[in-house]
Amino acid sequence: MNKIYKPALMAGFLMLAGCGGSSESSTDNKPNLPVVQEKPKLTFHVKTRTDCGTTPYPNASVVFHDADGNAMAAYMTDSVGFFSQDVPAGAEHASVLGVEDYGNNRMGTGDTGKVRKIHTALEISEGAQLETIEFFDVTGSCPCQDVTVDFSELAVTHSDYIISKFGSGVIEGYQDSTSACGHNPKLYYSISQPGYDMGKLAVIDVPKASSSVVVTGSDFAHDSVNVPTVHFAEKSRVHVNGLDSVGEKILLNYDYASEYSNLKIYPSLSSINELLNYKSVLTYPEELPVIHSWGVIAHLDNEGKTNEFALPEAQFELAGELTKAVLMQEQGDVYTYNFTGIDARLQHATVVLNFELLGSPYKNLKWFVAGGLNSAIPKLTFGEEFEVFKRSVTRRASLHLSGYDGAPMNVVDYRQYVQKHLGKPSLGDKVFISTSQRLNLN
Repeated sequence: MNKIYKPALMAGFLMLAGCGGSSESSTDNKPNLPVVQEKPKLTFHVKTRTDCGTTPYPNASVVFHDADGNAMAAYMTDSVGFFSQDVPAGAEHASVLGVEDYGNNRMGTGDTGKVRKIHTALEISEGAQLETIEFFDVTGSCPCQDVTVDFSELAVTHSDYIISKFGSGVIEGYQDSTSACGHNPKLYYSISQPGYDMGKLAVIDVPKASSSVVVTGSDFAHDSVNVPTVHFAEKSRVHVNGLDSVGEKILLNYDYASEYSNLKIYPSLSSINELLNYKSVLTYPEELPVIHSWGVIAHLDNEGKTNEFALPEAQFELAGELTKAVLMQEQGDVYTYNFTGIDARLQHATVVLNFELLGSPYKNLKWFVAGGLNSAIPKLTFGEEFEVFKRSVTRRASLHLSGYDGAPMNVVDYRQYVQKHLGKPSLGDKVFISTSQRLNLN
């Protein structure tokens, strides 16, 4: 982030014309005014992610580190999860510490119970406005209610139409028994004629404490727009979704790229729509699974089209680099990396390490370390905020390279650019390359 300077204000201007009969320019006689330099700030929001969306995460710990990774100052976010403070002199990196709760058994995550989570941002000495940091909580309040949806009027007005629940299947018998969850629960249903690609969508607000709702033909007010995928890379996958008024993803649908795919957006409901096009390969070097993924996230216009883009090239050698990162951290050594030159659209690198904690009230630790493409991860300590009493063992790790087409390469300028354009069509296509692997514990 460029340093910002504000000149001291003047109460008035000194008029020198005619003074002493001098003919020199008045600019030669102006006094030198002191320049006030703003101190660099670190600013971000912290939120709790539940099955019902996000809520503020209050009082998260914030630790500043010096260039060697030593903890040098500790603070807390406020009661609504907001933090904005001058970067202490000598601070080079900062970490945000919180707790995630996966309950007794969270399917698809491999985690149970409470997990310590740390987000570390490298190279913050010149200040930074970070993207929102989230901690997951499956136990968070997410009220659900059983609802019967009555489509019987459509038996008369739309008897030759197919009714489907979005993301589910065809509704039979003009009735659906379902569950609506959230503080402002909504249900999405589509209607279409057999043999036609186009359809309409109904967004049903479910009243609190209501056990039934009636849907009529007039509720289907949002026209669909098809998203063509035939021009995308062969055997690549395509996900399409909209964003609601608070930036949450809605109406997710996915398919393989082909002339037969059937992906839709609804521009009258969601003014911002995204397309994810990617490839993924599972390999087994040394009999351990490694997942390689690479792709692009692009904006869709109201006609379901994107700007032309090309997928980045797969980088299978990143698996070896990830193993090196884990080894350096377990030995307490500095991990130095340089991923420049892979793709001009990449500007950011994130290493994710998972540890088993011994002698700690938290069974596992998830640690995200993010910085530029050419940087170093020192041995970081967290003072009294977090200390591992016994040696921890790495279980899983991943490496993510990402960036936006047209964004600056310098990490300070990159963060500033992203915050300025985030959520706007002016933000370029997001490009990513990632490698995730399970590591041998022996």
